Amino acid sequence: MVSLRSTPDSRRTCWTPMFLILTGLFKVVLGAFFGRDIYVPLKMNWLEARKICRRYYTDLVTARTVTWSACPLDSALAKTLQTNREAQTGHVWIGLRYLAGSWLWVDGEKMEYKAWSQGKTQQCPNRGHHCGALPLEGQHWDSQDCVNKFNFVCN
Repeated sequence: MVSLRSTPDSRRTCWTPMFLILTGLFKVVLGAFFGRDIYVPLKMNWLEARKICRRYYTDLVTARTVTWSACPLDSALAKTLQTNREAQTGHVWIGLRYLAGSWLWVDGEKMEYKAWSQGKTQQCPNRGHHCGALPLEGQHWDSQDCVNKFNFVCN
């Protein structure tokens, strides 16, 4: 996990520009100014990835924040992921998780648009496979173990 340092008087996290550049978070911070989805080439579990996205941007990417077409491969995000030369993992975390018997987006919305790799919603995901990830070379998202370390996309 990325270590954070807080200043005693402001209780805010203090990030140096060099730290941001070396860890890849520089793109996340810049993305906030340009209003676009940001691919983050850090390997983190789902919860760590979400914390980084929430701290520096809005959250993990959701179907509502990306213009998915009938085929997710046609989306700008999917094309970016497939051509990204910084990719370190075969999947990227997205803002989808299984809670209380339902798949929900991080904004609290129930999953309505469905693009599962097996062609149907994972009704009872395998033990631990409660987080959604998008394969870089696939067309549809998968359920993955939330402790896996993948790159991720913030919006």
